[in-house]
Amino acid sequence: MSLVDFFKNDNVQLFLYIFGALVILGLTIWLVVFLWRRSLGNGATAAQVMVGKKIGELCTADAMCGTNKCRKNVCVI
Repeated sequence: MSLVDFFKNDNVQLFLYIFGALVILGLTIWLVVFLWRRSLGNGATAAQVMVGKKIGELCTADAMCGTNKCRKNVCVI
């Protein structure tokens, strides 16, 4: 059995799809947790993080941003 035939096997492809989906899910969860903790570390409240303006949106004060950082009228990390 060659390596090409091995990767054409339905069971191997299913495993690779599941593994890839789990990696993407894990990276997404890690990114959300990282941004959440970073925002709270900047002084934002939990309510502000949930309902505040997102990164890249226009703002006029730190209190408008979910990240609690408004620089040059744009919410940043």
